[in-house]
Amino acid sequence: MNKGINRIAAAVGALAIGLSCTGGATTDYLLLPFPRQETPVRLDDLFRGVEITPLETTEASLLSYPELLKTCRDTLFVFDRSNSSLLLFAPDGKFIRRIGRIGRGPGEYLRARDFLIDPDRRTVSLLNPIGEIITYGFDGGFIRRERLPEPPANYQHFERLDAKSLVTWSSEHRAQEGGVRIWTREGFALQNHFFPASAAWSSLRNGPVFNRYRDTVYYHESLNNRVYAISSNGVRTAYAWDTEPPIEPERPALPENEIPAAGARHLEEYTTGKIPFFFGRQLQSGRYYYAALFSGYPQPRQTTLFHDRKTGRSFRFHRTEEGLPVGLYALSDGCALGLIPYEEREAFAKALPPREAERLLRMREDDNPVLVKYLF
Repeated sequence: MNKGINRIAAAVGALAIGLSCTGGATTDYLLLPFPRQETPVRLDDLFRGVEITPLETTEASLLSYPELLKTCRDTLFVFDRSNSSLLLFAPDGKFIRRIGRIGRGPGEYLRARDFLIDPDRRTVSLLNPIGEIITYGFDGGFIRRERLPEPPANYQHFERLDAKSLVTWSSEHRAQEGGVRIWTREGFALQNHFFPASAAWSSLRNGPVFNRYRDTVYYHESLNNRVYAISSNGVRTAYAWDTEPPIEPERPALPENEIPAAGARHLEEYTTGKIPFFFGRQLQSGRYYYAALFSGYPQPRQTTLFHDRKTGRSFRFHRTEEGLPVGLYALSDGCALGLIPYEEREAFAKALPPREAERLLRMREDDNPVLVKYLF
């Protein structure tokens, strides 16, 4: 593959436009600087302030493995992967309610992997891996149960594209059919599909594959330095990190029977160090592009990757100079959200005003994590 890169200096910084040629087609996309080494950075280099909110800990609200955080009208929605539950918290951290329940009865489900919020209709939908979408009101009341076509199954993530369509990701699919699929919202007719080998590239997946920013849905893979914008009509590369990816993204589609072996090979190459890192969660806002990187085995080490649209600088670090890990769950134009576990409370307390530090140090080992809001 021949690849030419034109770097065009922007008036305010260092964003570049990459020019990639594949099979005669030319695609323009943003090329973000990728630091080859970890970069010293202070918290105030990235944010103007930090606020914390302890999440109420009760028998009904206890979190074991919080994986997804979203906000809607000042309410915090937290999805706990370990017990497939969705919990709602008020702005002050007070527990409101749990949405849905594990079981086989009406309005119940056996497992869930992702959730969607419809703020206009005040509903939230949970995705079951077998392809069920179970919808509830914000008050927790069951509304309906719908079913995506089978096969395939093992649906892991979904996102709303627009009022009439949604996109799903599954690690199983028919030969030559993409793991990313677009469906009509009514009746679930398949409109389009992309990335026929996405299952093979998901062996190192950590976190969701979709990220919605404003009116665009973005998709990324663990072994690919590109992030794609998805619409009902097609896919385009939106931006890429300027690093040689462990695996070229323009790979051929794999026959269905070769996908498991390819995934196993990627995992082996990572555990032996041939693949130096993989991408986890990726987010963006009007100020930042963000990615989590994982490296090492058997205990992966997470590093944080930021690109500042305002200054054109990129930062890659394991911890800030204050000793803080900055792992994000959500990113908006006004702030970023993360969680502080018990074992990191002392490190964060040193970076907080005395009154906030005192609140954090009262945290007990069996308490819920503390919500941290990074302000821009």
